[in-house]
Amino acid sequence: MKTLQICSILLFFSFLQFSCKKLDPVQDEMARLKDEAIIALNDGINTFEDQSGDWQAILKDLENKIDKRVEDLLTYNMTYINNLAKQRGLSTVACVKENLKDEVLYYLEMARSQLLTGVLPALPATTICQTSLSAIDLNKAMDTRSQVIYSGYFIHNKDSIKAFWVNEGSKSEIPASKITFPDISTIKVSLVDYADATITTYTQLQLFYNNEVISSIGIDKKSANPNPVVKDKTRTQTIVFIPPHTNGDRDFSGNGPKMTANLSLTQNGLKVFAQVYLSARETKSDWTTASGYSKNFEIYTVPSGYRITRLTSPSGYVGILKKNGIEYVDTNHNDETITTFVGSATLVGDVSGPEAGDKTKITLVLNPFNIEIQKL
Repeated sequence: MKTLQICSILLFFSFLQFSCKKLDPVQDEMARLKDEAIIALNDGINTFEDQSGDWQAILKDLENKIDKRVEDLLTYNMTYINNLAKQRGLSTVACVKENLKDEVLYYLEMARSQLLTGVLPALPATTICQTSLSAIDLNKAMDTRSQVIYSGYFIHNKDSIKAFWVNEGSKSEIPASKITFPDISTIKVSLVDYADATITTYTQLQLFYNNEVISSIGIDKKSANPNPVVKDKTRTQTIVFIPPHTNGDRDFSGNGPKMTANLSLTQNGLKVFAQVYLSARETKSDWTTASGYSKNFEIYTVPSGYRITRLTSPSGYVGILKKNGIEYVDTNHNDETITTFVGSATLVGDVSGPEAGDKTKITLVLNPFNIEIQKL
């Protein structure tokens, strides 16, 4: 009997060892496939950054190279990224198409990060670059202002998008049922249920992403004897922004960085604000990066007795450092000053020693922007 028990125990442990040995090749195979996927993503990202050509071929190549078992581990797989790029490419809005490459790159880098560390970086904020109305004019027919269509990118979390009627010190939320998403580049807010008497009690229609204003549209109110609207300009302003360190070892080590910048303007009836986005990314591994959005800088205050009716200059400026469609890449340790379509930009990229997060920065001397103001 004891002999039988001993044999049973030996047989159990032999089976356990055999099972472990059978599992090891499976684990080794998955590890190999993940390594191959990371290499393929590195090659795809580098190719994507180095050319402005056939992005569809690059994504198709990645779909073929990354094993489906590895794709099952990804929050955003190659099919999703490819479909996103195709839909963005069909957009008739110029700023959406212009940012397609940067958005696809972000999702490819997210996939690589997930395979390397298992940690997903935070999704960038939704950016609105065009609106169908520059102002809600209550002096015009209802059908001309029954809805506002917003075009933009990184529209990835619909639950985080909210719309409000805003007045000084108060705001009223527009029901979520009035906000629709016709496609991945578009947000539509219906205003058909709001009468003039309601709208006229507010000064702005604002769109929010995670409690941050991403679009602000003024309201032109009716008046039996309206005060004239006059033109004004914001003043020349200097903005300095140092983006936070977000990836890598903080030292660009002479590898760039490639620098991308956007500018957005908003107004609340009394003031005009400017916000800068800056990304500085190393051009080689380990992809040291400093990127982020600045605070809202106040660049104009309306004179006493007036209010801002609208911005007549565009409110969004994308890729302000681009020249002939190519992003700026730092090539030395010197500060570089370049002329952009929003003003003069002085850039600090790579310097001696670590710089991402405390030395890399942009100094923008903004040109004046056109606005309309009205006497109260």
